Amino acid sequence: MKTTIDHLPDDQQQKLHAITSVFADPALATPIDMLMLFRSRARGDWVMDSETGYVSDWDLLVVVENEKQVNDLALWGELEGKVRAIIGDTPLTMIVHDIKFINKEIRIGQYFFGDIANEGVMLYDSRRYMLAKPKALNAQERLALAERNFENWYESATEFWRGCRYYASRNLLKHAAFLLHQATERYYHAAILVFTGYNEPTTLCTS
Repeated sequence: MKTTIDHLPDDQQQKLHAITSVFADPALATPIDMLMLFRSRARGDWVMDSETGYVSDWDLLVVVENEKQVNDLALWGELEGKVRAIIGDTPLTMIVHDIKFINKEIRIGQYFFGDIANEGVMLYDSRRYMLAKPKALNAQERLALAERNFENWYESATEFWRGCRYYASRNLLKHAAFLLHQATERYYHAAILVFTGYNEPTTLCTS
């Protein structure tokens, strides 16, 4: 895990200092244990394409003590709003997990969090906890994990799709639309898990 943002331009460093101050505020009802920058801005290969207008996301991982704190959606919504005020129109991905979950995923070789531990930048650390050591998966292990994730989510999605067709045949269109939405969510998550090994939680789709 890196601890410096010297590879970033001054304006991005200033924004990250401001973002870190938001999460390190001692007045927060829920104390933050770690704040990490990951993906392209952490690696140094972010994109700002003036021709297409494409700009790389700001990707932040927030680590707290327990699952109850993770579920404090009002707090995370408030903090996300403060971060968006700092970064402007640039897309933001902010995920929140507890330290037990993070370390479990790292120990079993879940490569999404392993990559964050290897390539991410620690912006803030309360030093109350330590990250586990990433386990490197070989090609066969990564393939097995991808196949297992695909099989589970694709099968679930297909059952919802079959249910959608059943309700549509009976002209129960609201039921059909709901199940079609669930099927679409699950097909999407199947693809995400295969290519990233991580499934970002949503409020509409449960495992």
